[in-house]
Amino acid sequence: MRCERCRVKCWLTTMRMWRGSIIALTLYFTLASASPVETESNEDDTYEYDTEDGDDKKSDEEVVLQVNPKFVTSAENILVNEGENIRLPCLVDRLEGFVMLWKRGTEIITVASQVIDKRVRLDESTNGNYLVIAQSTPGDAGEYSCQISAYNPTELTHTVRIRSEPVISTLPSQEVVVVAGEDATLTCRVEAGSPTPSLSWVREGEAGVLEAAQGVLTLHALNRHQGGVYTCRADNGFGPRPVTASVRVEVHYAPHIAVEHKLVETGYGETQELVCTVHAQPKAKVTWWRDGRPLNTTIPGLHLTSSRHRHSLSVLSISSEKLGQYQCRAGNTVGQAEKTLTIAGHASQAVISSPGSSDTSDQYTLEWRVSSVSAVEMFRVEVQKEGEEREDAAWVVNEVELHDLEEEEEKEENGEGPKKKKPKTYHGSLALKDLHAASRYRVRVSSRNAFGFNVPEEDFIFATKGAEPWQQPSVLTASSPPHLPSLLLLPLTLLLTLPLLR
Repeated sequence: MRCERCRVKCWLTTMRMWRGSIIALTLYFTLASASPVETESNEDDTYEYDTEDGDDKKSDEEVVLQVNPKFVTSAENILVNEGENIRLPCLVDRLEGFVMLWKRGTEIITVASQVIDKRVRLDESTNGNYLVIAQSTPGDAGEYSCQISAYNPTELTHTVRIRSEPVISTLPSQEVVVVAGEDATLTCRVEAGSPTPSLSWVREGEAGVLEAAQGVLTLHALNRHQGGVYTCRADNGFGPRPVTASVRVEVHYAPHIAVEHKLVETGYGETQELVCTVHAQPKAKVTWWRDGRPLNTTIPGLHLTSSRHRHSLSVLSISSEKLGQYQCRAGNTVGQAEKTLTIAGHASQAVISSPGSSDTSDQYTLEWRVSSVSAVEMFRVEVQKEGEEREDAAWVVNEVELHDLEEEEEKEENGEGPKKKKPKTYHGSLALKDLHAASRYRVRVSSRNAFGFNVPEEDFIFATKGAEPWQQPSVLTASSPPHLPSLLLLPLTLLLTLPLLR
């Protein structure tokens, strides 16, 4: 039994040796049969002819030289995306009697119709074939030569380049936090991709490419408006769109406060809303103060609301006690900010429209205007001669009563109810007689409404004929605009003759 197994093993070994020899011989005879030179000659048979001179003639040897085939396809330099199929042509004008083979570099991969490298296949065609490589990989790049076997071999060489999708990374990888005023550097690196892709940086929400050097983007002295998403794009033509990687830049900055109205004019019993818009990173804590002290927002009549950046304080049923200055304060780890908003119920400062000097030596007409949401009930005019009295001497006070006046309540355009009250403009006039010639006088005008008399901030100075005119403060000149906007004019002309000023 053991001898039988030895005989079988010896037979199998012999068959393997014969198979290798057969393949080698097949390749040898295939190439040999394609020898470019074939010699045809007559056999040594001798033919006799009857001729007059009786001479024997022999046929001459004829040597026929076969010309190598010519390529009808040209060498190509191709670039394909990784994963795509590659198809390389090799066609000649005639192939009969010759063998075509393919090489990758110096390695033979096909001979005639035999495929040695299983990565490729052949698509046969008349007088040639196509070498096909399916689902190309970066390792398939190189030179592929189509060769015609002959005594003087000729070949056609194709160059194949494989384009692979870029792979990039950023530093920082996802997010960077900087304080306003500092610089930030974003770096984009190519990890893979052939050919090497070009790099560029863009910012989300903006058009155009940012200036960067070899993938390095430097942002100088960042402010709060420069935060956002910055994207690196890598493009080598692999796909319809570049490969991208993004970094979020978060700029931390101290709070910035904007107010809708710094001065809010109101009527008695109305509700007013003070609004401040706060932008800060990180988020700021917002508090409300009044006259420099924290505001107790739990007391009745005050209501706080916040929605994202908008913070508001509603003051209900306004009375004199609720007038004044309110502060909106915001703070975070970077810094603090504050804005002041004023609720005003008194009439505005009087704007004097009279000239700074009189055309006469003993008379002067004083005219003014004020603005107020609440109706003005009375004017108070204080007059003092300059130069003779001490600065703290008593002023001559003149109160001017208004006549009864019925005002129709303003309606909405559709007539469905009252509009919110808006400031009205009130005018006043006072004739001063028996004045001293070549003298200057100081005048203060205050107005009373539901909140009481307002406090004049500036004195108006006028001169009788012969005195040097006084340069008036800009807030009290006739050319100055009213302290508060005038949306509805209600002229009230008051012409009163006052007792003589002594």
